[in-house]
Amino acid sequence: MGQIIHEISKSIVDWSSENNADKIISLAGVAMPFSGSRVYGAANTDGLIKLLESNGVEILNEGAIGGVSGQILLDAITAKIPAFSLLAETKGMNPDPRASAEILKVLGKILNFDIDVTILIEEAENIEAQMEGLARQTREIKRKEIKELPMFY
Repeated sequence: MGQIIHEISKSIVDWSSENNADKIISLAGVAMPFSGSRVYGAANTDGLIKLLESNGVEILNEGAIGGVSGQILLDAITAKIPAFSLLAETKGMNPDPRASAEILKVLGKILNFDIDVTILIEEAENIEAQMEGLARQTREIKRKEIKELPMFY
């Protein structure tokens, strides 16, 4: 897995360098045990850190960013390309349309354009309703199992 991450990052940074990109932006999620809507950021230049802060992004001052986003930040330093990563809180390791909407809102603010996230919010509501339905079914099954247990063994 690590080799694939390095190869993807290298391809992105090499392409960015060959095409004279002024910066690289990566988007990712950070799994949290609770539901949240915060977007964190990390950057490889002071100017981009200030840009993130001025747009309400909480800067990660410690810890490690894994995956392609973290590797891009490192590889971009070597290539002398400014880069930043936005990381949205997600509910565990599952796809999270609500977190995707939050990160796109922040990106739009930073880049000064409006991104319509209505479809993502609707999808989040659908997924949340399905998850609640599954949780309700699970609770019902557990209640039935408890009722069916004999009083004495």
